[in-house]
Amino acid sequence: MAEVFFAKSYGVRGFQRLLVIKRILPNLSKDEEFVEMFIDEAKISVELNHSNICQVTDLGKIDDNYFIAMEFVNGKDLRAILKKSYILQSDIPVDVVIFMIAEVLKGLDYAHKREDTITGQAFSVIHRDISPQNIMVSYQGDVKIVDFGIAKTESKLHRTQAGVLKGKFAYMSPEQAMGLELDPRTDIFSTAIILYELLAKERLFLGETDFQTLENIKNCSIPSILEKNSQVPPELEEILGKALAQKPEDRFQTAGDMQLALTKLLYAKFPDFQPDQVTQFLQRLFKDEIKAENQSLKAALDKISDEQIQKAESASALDQDNQHHQTILSTPAPKFGSLHSAHSAKVSMMHRLGLPGKMALMLAVAFSLYYIMKSMLIGAPPPEKPTPQQSAQTKTEVPAQSTFTISSMPSQADVWINGEKKGITPLEIILATQQFVDLEVIKQGYIPIKKEFQTDPSQSNITLQLEKIKPTLGILSINTDPEGVKVFIDNEDTGQNTPANINNLQLNQSYKLVLKKEGYRSITQNVLIEKPEQELSIELQKITATLKIHTVPQDVVIKLDDKNQNHLIEGLKLDQTYTVSVSKPGYTTVTKKVLVQNNYVELDIELKKEEIKMGSLSVSATPWAQVIVDGDVVGPSPILNHALQVGAHEVILRHPDFDDVKKSITIEEGQNSKIIIDLRAP
Repeated sequence: MAEVFFAKSYGVRGFQRLLVIKRILPNLSKDEEFVEMFIDEAKISVELNHSNICQVTDLGKIDDNYFIAMEFVNGKDLRAILKKSYILQSDIPVDVVIFMIAEVLKGLDYAHKREDTITGQAFSVIHRDISPQNIMVSYQGDVKIVDFGIAKTESKLHRTQAGVLKGKFAYMSPEQAMGLELDPRTDIFSTAIILYELLAKERLFLGETDFQTLENIKNCSIPSILEKNSQVPPELEEILGKALAQKPEDRFQTAGDMQLALTKLLYAKFPDFQPDQVTQFLQRLFKDEIKAENQSLKAALDKISDEQIQKAESASALDQDNQHHQTILSTPAPKFGSLHSAHSAKVSMMHRLGLPGKMALMLAVAFSLYYIMKSMLIGAPPPEKPTPQQSAQTKTEVPAQSTFTISSMPSQADVWINGEKKGITPLEIILATQQFVDLEVIKQGYIPIKKEFQTDPSQSNITLQLEKIKPTLGILSINTDPEGVKVFIDNEDTGQNTPANINNLQLNQSYKLVLKKEGYRSITQNVLIEKPEQELSIELQKITATLKIHTVPQDVVIKLDDKNQNHLIEGLKLDQTYTVSVSKPGYTTVTKKVLVQNNYVELDIELKKEEIKMGSLSVSATPWAQVIVDGDVVGPSPILNHALQVGAHEVILRHPDFDDVKKSITIEEGQNSKIIIDLRAP
């Protein structure tokens, strides 16, 4: 669809910065619908000036090639972060996940509510393609939304077709999957899918086919996140449940509402959280990649010749005739702002170089929009070319310039010149020669270097050795419920049981903490020592479980694996299957198999009354007898059709003048059993 280049932009007096150039593939440049979508992306993005949205700076056309110049985000997208954490079997910390998603929601809330600066009319931007691939996280911890290529705005309603699915299926909302009209709440649902997947480290709605995926989304069945990740606070599951509601009216009504809920939860559950933890996590996760990417990028930039740089700087002056400038947007300028393309001379050349991920670097130029925008808005022509005499006078007034390379050991340090940040080391910068410059190089964890130097072209390479700040030590106080838990740091037994104080831990260093106690689940987590005195409280889960049985009626006999039990059964083993039997005379016995998977399991059992089968008994005795059946006195004989349950019974015939006579009799269903006896008989 489009190819992406790294670009280095050069301007007057040593101005330079890294950009990304996104160019339509040549075979698609004739596709009017795709070109319109590409231009829409630039129109929308250029109006969205927010720290959580990747900034688009320019839209241009060189010959038949459309391109967008945008902010360079030095980092990874969430898809890459998920993939690497899965490969390394490293969980993404819950607080880091909450923070990143809250930042995404900040950007979405801004986009949803953005208004035209001049008219005050709402743009009503809906991204419609929020997915891990479209969320970048820089190595410095900045979170950016990218790719508004299929975004919907008020001005695009005439091109938005109902029933046409646009976006990645696995991250659609139910209404998007059904091809219905969308509003900003669809982006909230998509963001919540990503939140779930970052916590669970598995896809939420993914099916074997696209059709199955869409059906899963429409059904909107959400497994409990607490079963996927034991570190997730229950309050976060409530937020997820609301954001993933099937009906839009049941969700958070704005991205800002969800962002506020997440932020409150973040600092309630993780009061010591700092945004720097995102940086530290990414630098641990991508340690090798960061080093390789920086080396490759530097090597690529080093291949740019001085002649190419000079051509780029010359182009930045915008001194071509007005006929060399062309605008791809018809006048009057659209409400999304004045965007333009430059003549092909503005981009001197492209170089495909061996960067990671098959990326390329393009030598681009930075040029001012001032005169073009002025001519578009008020009709004023660009400035006239200076006369040769004027040019000569100007040249004598401009001081000589030279390129200087500022490096540091280690690299990636901030470079400040005369109080202004110019970039990070290694940095190539054009400065006026024979000038005194205040240079400051700063890197976190190292002692800053401040020096004044003279810009002597013969000494153009400046290398500074940064000295690491001597680490200070901290104490980690660990409290657990229950107490008496063994503490391991970096797989070594500390010899302490909780409550424990672990001394001599280096500040700003992460340690692997393992807690173990018999009968409880072990806890493993990384702990960053941020303060000289740091506390940590952890509750361990019992390995045993409790089974609560609710019965109707209550006065029943309960057996667990043939052993009598009460309604509350404790000390059960997790992940084991038990046989539960509940019985009562006159009721049908119920037997169930129960798999204990949680620490607390409840079971409801209702017994049904048995159907009673009846027969009858008739007794005749001479001279007479008191009739007793199963210990109960029935009365004097004769007894006619006395109702009894089917089965065996004991009958006693008693007379004061004779010995008792005992008879055993079996009653059959619907039958009348008879006893006829003469007590006088010997």
